[in-house]
Amino acid sequence: DLFCNNQHRAVSYPFEWWCNTFQKNIASIGEVLLVMTPWHDPIPLTRAWCLWEIYCTFNGKIPLSVGLPPNQRESFLNGVTESFEAITDALVRIDAERSEAFKQEDRENIHRAVRESGPGFHGLNVQIKEHLREWYLETALALAEAACASDAGNPRALKNLAWSLHIYGDDKAALRLLERCLQLCRETLGKKGGVTAAVAAATTTAATTA
Repeated sequence: DLFCNNQHRAVSYPFEWWCNTFQKNIASIGEVLLVMTPWHDPIPLTRAWCLWEIYCTFNGKIPLSVGLPPNQRESFLNGVTESFEAITDALVRIDAERSEAFKQEDRENIHRAVRESGPGFHGLNVQIKEHLREWYLETALALAEAACASDAGNPRALKNLAWSLHIYGDDKAALRLLERCLQLCRETLGKKGGVTAAVAAATTTAATTA
């Protein structure tokens, strides 16, 4: 809204203006970008006005894109490869009702508008989580493909990433990653190690569902 609203006059606009004209402005732009900073608990999802923009985006059936800044990429990669629960933990944190605003009056008006709408806060949370779950999965898939094509890799990281893919329903990609992980385990840890055995068991299980 920095470019489509007059920042000097915006403070004097009534809330009704934001409910109508603001949504029309978003629709005229045709797309909204959600910047994931930090990726595991994005600041925009804690700000009432940002959530109002997202609400208007969903309500107007406008495309919502997700962007990961360069300074968050390494953290994201580390998070999803170190723990298969990283994505789930990030989704659990999403709660639109905890959002804040600089002016308490704005927060109350926005919360009232969302609460009195058809889906309410629960519906808004579900929409955001479903959208981000898809983005997390697509990003994890990209990591998986890169890992499968690589000549090097961390077996534990690959196993965690494969489990994340399995949780979110892509068993074929998970199987490809586990097969690569098993190969690395046998090459670096030996065929009879405990880790190798665990990965082999997980690979067998994944093969039955892929």
